[in-house]
Amino acid sequence: MTLPRTIRASYLAAGLLASAIAALAIWLFVTGLPTGGNSTQPGSSKKPIVIATFSKAIGNSPYHIAKHFGWFAELPELKGRAIQFKEFNDRTAISDAFSAGDLHVLFCAEVPSLLCRIQGNDIRIVDLSTKVEQSILVPPESTIKGPKDLRGRKVAVLQGTSSHYCLLKILAANGVAERDLDLRYMAANEGKVAFEGGQIDAWAVWAPFVEQQEVSGRGKALSGGDAYINSVMSVAYPVISTEPAVVRALVGTIERAKGWIRENSQEATEIVARDLGLDVEVVRLAWPKHDWAATLNAAAIADFQAKADFLAKQDKTRQGKSINVASDAVQTSFLPQ
Repeated sequence: MTLPRTIRASYLAAGLLASAIAALAIWLFVTGLPTGGNSTQPGSSKKPIVIATFSKAIGNSPYHIAKHFGWFAELPELKGRAIQFKEFNDRTAISDAFSAGDLHVLFCAEVPSLLCRIQGNDIRIVDLSTKVEQSILVPPESTIKGPKDLRGRKVAVLQGTSSHYCLLKILAANGVAERDLDLRYMAANEGKVAFEGGQIDAWAVWAPFVEQQEVSGRGKALSGGDAYINSVMSVAYPVISTEPAVVRALVGTIERAKGWIRENSQEATEIVARDLGLDVEVVRLAWPKHDWAATLNAAAIADFQAKADFLAKQDKTRQGKSINVASDAVQTSFLPQ
């Protein structure tokens, strides 16, 4: 059967339109223009730059402040460039994203970045957001008054983390060996349930878990002494090597945010609490424990090296591998002089 001329023309027009749409979609994919997501700027001929955090952490506050005020999008070095913000909750997914070229900048504690680097991701730590003293939580009525009292007690910590390293460092400084206590390896959510249920005597953990227990009246924190968790900014090396001006601008933005935080602590806590979905009282309690003037200096790099060696001994790296952090995992040339 032969279709009338007007119907044939309609089918032809529809086919041409579909072909045009398909061609446009392919062009958008090839050129890297955004087709969705949370980009903050119109696309360009360059692929979007992806900036992410590992979970929700108060230590990443400079990132949250810069994002809140739109400072990343204002950078001349990123003019016309799409920016995508993501949050990861699994280190393996972070490693895969770096390997695929789908992640360019990451804000997290130092240990996840070190593990990614040791296991093959070509990334470098380029700046420090903050550092915070490790706390050890005990119930308010506990007879544990200091680290020496942890002998024979049930103590929870997440294995292979900054808190694990810091706990052992605190114990050693107080003459307590790991074998002297009943160490329980627990993820943060497991530790929370065990602590609130009275199943453990102490819990070495990070903000905001510490402050949530303090605000609720369920816990009090023992001073950790000279043991710190560092929050760092890591960048994929291909970005460092091909777009150093972008990296320098991003580092400058984080340093700007740190300065703003130091001068506007009340407003900063309110912004971060909203962004992280936390009780503002929890953030306010944690705030002064963080050193927002911390820098990526020789002492910080030495601490990273100790943690990298610790991870190797804990069999958290491939075949006990460690690295020379100063030469292979850190680049300080983007810091303000």
